[in-house]
Amino acid sequence: MSFCMGDKVWVKDSLDAWIPAEVVDSGSGRGVNSGRIQLLIDSGKKVFATADELFPRDADEEEHGGVEDMTRLVFLNEPEVLYNLRRRYALHDIYVSHRVKFNGTDYYFLWMFKIMSLVESLGIWNKIEDVW
Repeated sequence: MSFCMGDKVWVKDSLDAWIPAEVVDSGSGRGVNSGRIQLLIDSGKKVFATADELFPRDADEEEHGGVEDMTRLVFLNEPEVLYNLRRRYALHDIYVSHRVKFNGTDYYFLWMFKIMSLVESLGIWNKIEDVW
């Protein structure tokens, strides 16, 4: 993936795992830093990284307090997911899904398991075995 000047990115950090940064120079020139991208992190410090070490970041993420459904993230990558969870926890609006999605086979086995559990709890298993 290529990054241009002004792009918002995530860069790996040893302390915070991922920190937000902005591309200052795309590293397309010659010399020692050829192929390395110069970044400006929030503390005002400039760091260098390769394109493989960066992930794209949603430019509008500061405007909203995270998204309720992770599938609505603009970029679905590790730093975006972790940042979204951190924002949601800070707002005491923790991401919880109340829906369980099954494909047809899983639903069938779940239904059969519930029927078997009901039969055992009612104590009619022996009567069913006698019929078979």
